[in-house]
Amino acid sequence: MLLPRDPWLAVPVAWLGFVALGFAVKAAMRRLPEGPRWRPHAALKIALLVLSFALAGLEGLSPRDLGLRPAAQSIWGASIGLGLGLGAVSTLVILLAGLQGLRKVMVGHSLPSIVFWFWIVSSVAEEVFCRGWFQASVMDGAAPGALGALLPSAVLFGSLHLVMLFAGVDRASVAFVVVSTTALGLLAAWAKAATGSLYPPIAAHVAFNVGGMMGGVAYAGMYRAFTGRMPFQRT
Repeated sequence: MLLPRDPWLAVPVAWLGFVALGFAVKAAMRRLPEGPRWRPHAALKIALLVLSFALAGLEGLSPRDLGLRPAAQSIWGASIGLGLGLGAVSTLVILLAGLQGLRKVMVGHSLPSIVFWFWIVSSVAEEVFCRGWFQASVMDGAAPGALGALLPSAVLFGSLHLVMLFAGVDRASVAFVVVSTTALGLLAAWAKAATGSLYPPIAAHVAFNVGGMMGGVAYAGMYRAFTGRMPFQRT
């Protein structure tokens, strides 16, 4: 076993592994000619996916052990609905609080690159790492209703977003993103434990990202209705 048996000791070990991977990918990116804006993010998520399967292989975990199998029960409605709602509420709270959120990180990205790399690829890679490898390694067999058993996976997932501090995101926004993604992580951990499958957690994760955009659109509509202009519009 590569991680400590105690889940709460395993969380910082897995987090440090993720941070080390991020620095390694960033160093490798510096050696390459300048490319599309999405390339560093894409490289990190692909590397995370490869690392997750490599670590699982070292522990003797098969893709099926990670959750790449049909769901034992159907919780698609709950996974997607709760993911959408949590994402929308998270974005609305950030905007209503006057925080910058992820605007600095996302500026310059096209919608197709956001959908593919940030919504889909990120969701798959992070779920394979957190709910696949980590949860199978230290929390396998946790009961769906056992909050204490599912929380380490959620905390690990939320803590991954601390690296946004290195991307120039303000501390208040990062703090709220960590809280909201920890809540998403708890939903995803429950979905994995309830079904034995990674597919409902991935669906919840993608839905969270879509819900975040829906929350932003709703905020823009309300802002324009009350002020007569779009938010963030220069006057």
